[in-house]
Amino acid sequence: MNYLIDTHSHIYAEEFDADRDEAIRRAREAGVERLLLPAIDSESHGRLFDTVRRYPDHCTPMMGLHPTSINDNPRWREELALVERYLCSPPEGVGRFCAVGEIGLDYYWDDRFKAEQLEAFTKQCRLAATYDLPVAIHTRAAWKDMCRTVETETKAAREKGLRLRGVFHAFAEDADTYRQLKECGDFLFGIGGDLQKEPAGRYRTRNGARRPGARNRLSLPDAGSLSRPAKRIRIYSLYLQQNRSAERHDTRRGSGSHDPQRPADVRLRRGATDDKRPFKPYRIDMKPSILIIYTGGTIGMKPDPTTGALVPFDFSGIFEEFPTLQSLNIGIEVFTMDPVIDSSNVSPRNWLDLAAIIRDNYARYDGLHGTDTMSYTASALSFLLENLAKPVVFTGSQIPIGVLRTDGRENLMTAIEIASARIDGRPAVPEVSLYFQNCLFRANRTTKRSSEDLSAFWSYNYPALADVGVNITYHTEYILQPERYDEPLHIAARLSGGIAVVKLFPGIEERTLRAMLSAEGLRGVVLETFGAGNAPTCEWFIRVLEEAIDRGLIVLNVTQCRGGRVMMELYETGLRLQRIGVLCGHDMTTEAAVAKLMYVLGLELPREQTLDLLRTPLKGEFTD
Repeated sequence: MNYLIDTHSHIYAEEFDADRDEAIRRAREAGVERLLLPAIDSESHGRLFDTVRRYPDHCTPMMGLHPTSINDNPRWREELALVERYLCSPPEGVGRFCAVGEIGLDYYWDDRFKAEQLEAFTKQCRLAATYDLPVAIHTRAAWKDMCRTVETETKAAREKGLRLRGVFHAFAEDADTYRQLKECGDFLFGIGGDLQKEPAGRYRTRNGARRPGARNRLSLPDAGSLSRPAKRIRIYSLYLQQNRSAERHDTRRGSGSHDPQRPADVRLRRGATDDKRPFKPYRIDMKPSILIIYTGGTIGMKPDPTTGALVPFDFSGIFEEFPTLQSLNIGIEVFTMDPVIDSSNVSPRNWLDLAAIIRDNYARYDGLHGTDTMSYTASALSFLLENLAKPVVFTGSQIPIGVLRTDGRENLMTAIEIASARIDGRPAVPEVSLYFQNCLFRANRTTKRSSEDLSAFWSYNYPALADVGVNITYHTEYILQPERYDEPLHIAARLSGGIAVVKLFPGIEERTLRAMLSAEGLRGVVLETFGAGNAPTCEWFIRVLEEAIDRGLIVLNVTQCRGGRVMMELYETGLRLQRIGVLCGHDMTTEAAVAKLMYVLGLELPREQTLDLLRTPLKGEFTD
């Protein structure tokens, strides 16, 4: 038996206003679990989203720009940018998109816009690969360009460790084209054209151009309850799997609202395909999807059975080590950095790599990191991830996850739950955060306070974003909200080197401080002062600092105390520092101050703009 599965439905179109409820009811009664609704252009978005919100259990949206919507449209690039924004951050109440579609090439009506259609199709293929979504491809009178583009983009995706796959909707080309496209990767093919029902439940394809020797009968499941009784029906957008089980998403009414393509001239029959790869049906899974990024550290360690020493294990085996994860109603994938990094060896280069991984996998996010320098890494990511509107949750453990008493199990489970949580349809914590031992903190407010206690991290100057007990209580008044949810994620291009931390102590000598501040390539210093920002008042101390600042060095004043803040106007010593150009770090941690200096100086802005950014809270890193 062959199985037919509808690739998409335009049931949100105004032609179905009169009987949309009835059509969906018939689909439900016939066992259709879900209708897949493609986008056409921005004018279709309102109806598409409203339909999905009205039937959330039965309608799932795609997002894309149809090729014919590019023709004679001077604003098509703006529409394409809107597609990317929606893929990055779906509208409220719509949920995640299941595919990038309906996209493709169509030269049938007008071939003057080939270059524009190719540009848009290529861009959307790359978006699909980036967000790990299948594509729903529409093609008409453009198969040569289609084959070339799909082959190029599939290869490019593989080289980046990504994949491009999907369905060719209403496929109506010859067998050679089918085989060429099938060789590109994991693609399914829709059968378009008129099918005539014959006795015994068989359908005959009505088509004059037949491949010699090809049989032209297809065994189809009866779908009379979804279409009006007739001897001939139009099968517009179906894809076929030979003798393989697949989920059934089959609908006739609403399967297309624009002109049908010419009838199919390919007969895919039992045994006709030479593709021997096992078929894996695309799973339309609207559960939250989380990407665990393991960078290294204690949580991924287990005792060596011979020596007893802690050694890293393959974190992709976390499901075997921790099978309870599989019971979560959350889609989870694991990415392990190669090589894994001991957190004591972490560098700004590693932070940039981690930011790029999050950018490239923005549809799934959860971060793991070795605990020793986690506050530095988490603080850096809070600045590097620009326009972030989704959760990035750092966690780890004090005891390796391979040890019976590990704290890693609870930390990992709760971090995943927090990363997937939503409040009023929005991510509960759309910022970079750090979870440890029943508390969720803003990442750039944390510091590691103990090498032994299980509550190893703390935020001394900012309240917890969530407290975890029997329930998770989110303190929404403290959670940073993005200005817009539909902006694409960007990452900073570089972090500056030349940063140092100078901790004052009683008895520090002039020659020592002068040597520190005269280091070659030094651009910024985090000056850890006493109490509320105080420092020695001796003339040599002020003179050495002032000379360094006059050379262009930036000095940021933070307190050595775990809690509290710098108030440079409170005492005479602080006022003198302020007058020579030392910047107030308020209640910033040393970790956040280091990361912010690297980020802001890495922007390579004029000095006054640089100073303005350092005086301004960018990601909630200090309180004015």
